Amino acid sequence: ASFIVNLQAVGRLYLPSTSDNTYQDLVSTGNLKLIKDDSVIDAIRAYYTDELSWWYAEYIDQLVNGYLPIVVHAMPMSIHQEILDNERNQVLRDTIDRSILKTNIQSYNRKEVAQIIEALASDTAFAFQLKKITRSHLVHRNVLIGNKVNAISLFEKLETLERNEN
Repeated sequence: ASFIVNLQAVGRLYLPSTSDNTYQDLVSTGNLKLIKDDSVIDAIRAYYTDELSWWYAEYIDQLVNGYLPIVVHAMPMSIHQEILDNERNQVLRDTIDRSILKTNIQSYNRKEVAQIIEALASDTAFAFQLKKITRSHLVHRNVLIGNKVNAISLFEKLETLERNEN
């Protein structure tokens, strides 16, 4: 069952939402210049200019127009329906588990799984699309790591600045 759920869960990822209203205000009013430490300004710029949006739109296109149609075509509709029903029930119970891989699927049999595997193995586009999505996940991971590094650097610079002012 986890193989089947994993096929559908490949495209799910977490995109953190950030608000840059204060940063945009500082830039547009010129108040960013009030910060005298250039390393702090650099850290602020690095944090707020490393956006995921440029990448995310392309990723969604790859997913929706490349990978998912192949997977959807390979699976019986009853399995899709059960996965979606399980997710809907989790949302209704407000118990969505970040690891969607724990979804319990019962409406499949070994023959259907073998058919899914055969359909995917015989589809040359599947391997290519899976590689593209996997690569995109690696890019996503690296961007998030970069964001974390920028955030840590910004916090360290701000703490140093605060210590020096006190």
